[in-house]
Amino acid sequence: MPPVVSNRSGAIARAELWLKQHLKRATRWYAWEQVNFNAAVHHALHDLIELISSQERSIADLHEQVNQLKAESQTRTAELSGAIQSARLEFMAQQRATAEAHERLIVEQAAALAELRAALKGRDAELDNRLEILGNEMRERAQSLQEEQRVLYRQLALESREAALREERARRKSEALLEELQSRIDR
Repeated sequence: MPPVVSNRSGAIARAELWLKQHLKRATRWYAWEQVNFNAAVHHALHDLIELISSQERSIADLHEQVNQLKAESQTRTAELSGAIQSARLEFMAQQRATAEAHERLIVEQAAALAELRAALKGRDAELDNRLEILGNEMRERAQSLQEEQRVLYRQLALESREAALREERARRKSEALLEELQSRIDR
């Protein structure tokens, strides 16, 4: 806490310093409580920032995984399409005796491609569901944090009003005491 000083001199300065010293002792608990409250709010906000940044990183990771899966599905689709095209070209070049074998191969590859597409669609739907769930959770957490902040700000406003009232009462009482001391000194 800052030191108690006076810009006056003489008996008024001593009275003022005495009064300020006693007021300082009387309000020390409040000042320390305010310092503790400020530190707690600072730590809570710091924890909140870390939580939000970790959630943002996890969402970015999920987006990256989705993009990788899409790229993988595109490359696999392109590879399978290329394999089907080459199988069709070979079918036209070979004799009729091997045509049935190539036809079975094309059918098998088409079935594998359909299974792969179905699996990828299922994974896409699952990832979309996860992203939606995470988005909902983040919205709920943000709303609850906003509500907590509103409550804290209301409490802080009430406490500051009470402190202002106490300060005003103390100032009036101090002025009355000073006037009484002044009247005693004048007598």
